[in-house]
Amino acid sequence: MLNFFFELGMLKKIKHCGTMFAGVQNPDSLAEHIARASQIAFVIASEEKADAYKTAMMIIIHDNAEIRIGDFNNINKKYLKPALAENQAFRDQIKGLPTNTGQTFYKLFHEFEEQKTLESKCARDADHLETCLQAKEYYDLGYKTCMKWLTNTEKYLQTKTGKALFKKLKKTRFDDWFQTIEN
Repeated sequence: MLNFFFELGMLKKIKHCGTMFAGVQNPDSLAEHIARASQIAFVIASEEKADAYKTAMMIIIHDNAEIRIGDFNNINKKYLKPALAENQAFRDQIKGLPTNTGQTFYKLFHEFEEQKTLESKCARDADHLETCLQAKEYYDLGYKTCMKWLTNTEKYLQTKTGKALFKKLKKTRFDDWFQTIEN
């Protein structure tokens, strides 16, 4: 189990690589992405009347395999099909966990990948929205190429809540929350 926990520490070191194509020098880590996306998932699932805890847990584990296979961006995915490698890497990662825990993690991972349940759709929307939030922040800071994420994502959103949040996101500056705090 400890090896699994130490391996998870790599999530703090592996960077989301897609925004590097937009010139971002120091993109967010997978751990940073997961931290925000899991809370977004909880909120979306709550609004959609899905199991919010299950949905958040899907997001917490959904990128674990990327420790072993890397963070595939859309350019990589044009040439490589990471699904098989990701599945095998995830299975290998959970081998040292207690059986029930490993089975639960794998079921959540598989459910997320299949995209057949409301929880998995809420989780995928959260994953996309978090990436868009990060892209919007970079865009507002001057990385104009990050607009690509804000124009290409809407067609992938599946929930009413996710779509509504996305529409608001495009009109909101990343620092609006800070500007509205009264002293």
